Amino acid sequence: METGFWQEKTVLVTGAAGFVGSHLVEELLMAGARVRAVDYLIRGKTDNLKPILDKIEFSRADLSEMRICEVLCDGANTVFHLAARVAGIAYNSTHPASMLNDNVALSGNMIEAARRGAVERFLCVSSPLVYPKDAPVPTREDVGLAGEPEEAHYGYAWAKRLAEVQARAYHLQYGMKVGIVRPYNIYGPRDEFTVETGHVIPALIVKAANANGKLQVLGDGTQIRSFIHVRDVARGMMAVMECCTTARPVNLANREEISIGDLARKIIKLLGKQLEIEFDATAPAGVARRVADTTRLEQEVGYMPQINLEQGLAETVRWYMENGGRRSE
Repeated sequence: METGFWQEKTVLVTGAAGFVGSHLVEELLMAGARVRAVDYLIRGKTDNLKPILDKIEFSRADLSEMRICEVLCDGANTVFHLAARVAGIAYNSTHPASMLNDNVALSGNMIEAARRGAVERFLCVSSPLVYPKDAPVPTREDVGLAGEPEEAHYGYAWAKRLAEVQARAYHLQYGMKVGIVRPYNIYGPRDEFTVETGHVIPALIVKAANANGKLQVLGDGTQIRSFIHVRDVARGMMAVMECCTTARPVNLANREEISIGDLARKIIKLLGKQLEIEFDATAPAGVARRVADTTRLEQEVGYMPQINLEQGLAETVRWYMENGGRRSE
């Protein structure tokens, strides 16, 4: 990343009290930015920002109201739009219209408010869910709008596709400097540590920490994934905004791959437990391999994740145990 780029810039982060948002706010502060942080606090928590609340301008605000979005964008140099309506697969699969409408409204309000406020740079945070189920692996950015996304996330996926199309349209018509990122399988401190709605890593940590004798893992354990630490995601977002603002999507991902079975074994070891893994091969476990092509991130953005899985998992397990451990379920 460019030294001094963010010094004294006024930066608005939406969804700032969330898992990724709070880490991004920290990274921006360390880079010298003046940060406006906004969150409606449905999933986000002010505790995530507690150590730095006195260093930022924080607002609890509903971004479905255009007037509020305009006030927040006034005088900002850059907007990182992380706020979104998110839910688990059960809700996504039964509420596609709600997920589509709510997210399209959020992204539409924020980019239009940024335009009206003459904001120079805008980051659209998309998702790998935009990719079709049969996308080639490793998955390149240019297949992001091909075919249909997975049915279970239909509304949310199309909302993210539309946000990308809108971002590119604003770049083409108004000359706004726009970045688009698709972060893959994020993990780290402050994630949602629950079995029911958590991502793979925090869910496995909770299950293993509470298990006695056996740890049940969905699928046969051979599924391959890559994971990226949340601080690498925050730094990657900043790097994209420094240099790649022509509305070309960028996969934010790690090259490092691991099977779910090996991931579970690493977590068990880090927790210092003796558990037998019981694979449930009859349970739905997703595609056999889901990893991103990171060529554009490395060659055009000039960024590579710095935290390997071994380091990141150790930090994440330690954070979980120090912040409630079993009570977090």
